[in-house]
Amino acid sequence: MIPALIVIIFIIFIALIRGLADSPELESRTYLRVPFRDKDKAKRRGAKWDPHAQQWFVPWNRDPGNFEEWIPKPLSAPKLTVELVPSTCWFSNVRSNVSVEDWRRLQQMTFRQAGDRCEICEGRGTRWPLECHEVWRYNDDTRAQVLERLIALCPWCHSVKHMGRSMIYGKEDTAFWHLSKVNRWSLEETKIYLKNQFQICEKRSAHSWKLDIRWLERHGIQVSQTDRNASTSSLVTPLNRQVPTQAKATQTE
Repeated sequence: MIPALIVIIFIIFIALIRGLADSPELESRTYLRVPFRDKDKAKRRGAKWDPHAQQWFVPWNRDPGNFEEWIPKPLSAPKLTVELVPSTCWFSNVRSNVSVEDWRRLQQMTFRQAGDRCEICEGRGTRWPLECHEVWRYNDDTRAQVLERLIALCPWCHSVKHMGRSMIYGKEDTAFWHLSKVNRWSLEETKIYLKNQFQICEKRSAHSWKLDIRWLERHGIQVSQTDRNASTSSLVTPLNRQVPTQAKATQTE
């Protein structure tokens, strides 16, 4: 009687340990990208379903090598990137710091250097063949927003660069699909990338940034910097807006 009780207690103990090991709090799970047609195959190999994440994962006592075909591969380097502007940098850009004549001259110079083609996908729009995009580098140590250069983009690639603005105008689905297409990413890979970019933007939006547009001066453009704090002091940042296809957050220039 006593030995049987000990065996039962031991079995319960082992079951509890395994249950804890499978909990998201104690395990860094390897999640799988299993197509619906492969779900039974993955289950036979020992994969388990996480109802909260809505994904299959490799249990602690299984060899990840048996699930290699479903383990997500690292994202390839993107040809087209999203460049979200921190909310504390809104409304203060190149166009707001130069004259109309100088901005038109910069546009023409940029388009000519690009051969009148989009520098990412080589496409052209219909109504607006090309748009001039400002490439910024954010120094997270010095809190400096540094203008690197200007590039020529088609309207679709430009809408991806400013994904938050595309969300505001209800064009996020088109931008999402274009980002996926140009980079040859799956929808899941595109979602992962976007989520990461919005998280970075949200962190940067908690700080003030010094505008560095000396690149313009090196090209003979006279600048008169605006007070970005006055422009954004009463602005509410909608970083938690629900987006149907990919991430949460919005931004504009």
